[in-house]
Amino acid sequence: RRVHGINTFVKENGTLYLHKIVRSDDDRANHDHPGNNLSIVLWGGYSEVVPDGDSERVIKRRVGSIVFRKAEQAHRLIVDKPAWTLFWMGKRTRDWGFLCPNGWKPWWEFCGNNPGEIGPGCD
Repeated sequence: RRVHGINTFVKENGTLYLHKIVRSDDDRANHDHPGNNLSIVLWGGYSEVVPDGDSERVIKRRVGSIVFRKAEQAHRLIVDKPAWTLFWMGKRTRDWGFLCPNGWKPWWEFCGNNPGEIGPGCD
């Protein structure tokens, strides 16, 4: 698993997670989330890849960085060493998935159904 959810606190307006991010996201496509979300980097850091027109840009997220994302904002994380974040996920407004060259693909089609197995991705 890429993220270890250590503690969660659920309220009607969302869920708060203490995350230990231990490896980078799948680099075949950026992903989005099922609700608006907020990340606060507590320890370590990571690089965040975000769409920028027809290309992508990389943003360094260091300790103290606060990032708000709309549910549909696709991104991916590059992690050199474990990072700890406080991650708030708002109310679920949609399914999450991946932004592929041929359009958005739901997570279950991209990842496949078998835990630990690498799914078909954008194919």
